[in-house]
Amino acid sequence: MNVWAAQNAMARWVAHDDVEYVCLPLFHANALLNSTWTAFVAGATVALTDRYSTTRFWSEIRQCGTTRFNSLGAIVNFLWTQPPTPQDRDHKVRLCSMAPVPPYVHEFEARFGVKVFTGYGLSDYCLAASTRLDDPAEKAFSCGKPRPGIDLRIVDDNDIELPAGQTGEIALRSHETWSTASGYYKMPEATLQARRNFLFHTGDRGYLDADGYLYFVDRKKDSIRRRGENISSQEVEAVLMSHPEVVNAAVYPVRGDLPEDEVGASVLLRPGSALSYQDLTRYCVENMSYYMVSRFLEFVDALPLTESGKIEKFKLKQRAEQRLSPLWDREAAGIVVSRASARA
Repeated sequence: MNVWAAQNAMARWVAHDDVEYVCLPLFHANALLNSTWTAFVAGATVALTDRYSTTRFWSEIRQCGTTRFNSLGAIVNFLWTQPPTPQDRDHKVRLCSMAPVPPYVHEFEARFGVKVFTGYGLSDYCLAASTRLDDPAEKAFSCGKPRPGIDLRIVDDNDIELPAGQTGEIALRSHETWSTASGYYKMPEATLQARRNFLFHTGDRGYLDADGYLYFVDRKKDSIRRRGENISSQEVEAVLMSHPEVVNAAVYPVRGDLPEDEVGASVLLRPGSALSYQDLTRYCVENMSYYMVSRFLEFVDALPLTESGKIEKFKLKQRAEQRLSPLWDREAAGIVVSRASARA
């Protein structure tokens, strides 16, 4: 734990005079390791609050003299969709960690006067990659480069390493003794499966670009296979959330009429929004590959979240497949998206 925190402190530039604001539950690795314990090891101060609150967030930041904070899941979307105020830059925050990085990251930095960074890591292994303050702006949507001491590869199903630009499973190997978890407690078979061929298999899909920057694509279990195409739920979510009327979105597979998956999406809109399913579909057609456009859509008042702010997609998928939620069906509405229609 101390080794992890020390690595984190160096990778995330934590200084002794920093004040880390923590609003996530301490049973989660992000709050416990990435924020709290990392700050302790660096000699920094930790400001704890009982839970995240959009209305209290910036006032607590100012009250505590916060210089940095972590944002997971929907938190950044809730902050971004609040009306701009003259106090948006009235704070001491200089760094903000985000995962995932939203499409409007540069606008977020300009509005709130903070520098955003991100990385890639797992609570059952280690921090494997992170961005740097001097990275080019076009690399903002990457997870950065592998940190020193980490062998990071993109492999296929046979653990053969793939070239730059090709998507496969992210596999890791640390060269530092005792810097990672030793396995899963009382789960020897799961430990062996994850660590086969001297690599830790993350269960995540991603790719390395020509410059060595890592890009996360999706969890393997969240990838949607539709008519021969592998669809990243995260890529579809990013397009949905780039619409100015959308606050948050979750994309997941839904069984359609044929024995294969279709793309389903639950979308949280801004209060008072008049956006229609048809308008959102047209926006998606203009901004993503035709085969990725959601067939099933629903507008929701809230998305089910874990205590750490992650969307519980399995609940949305169960509701959709049991037809317990009012899904709008694009094809039933007479809107067929094809390669030809997308080009029109």
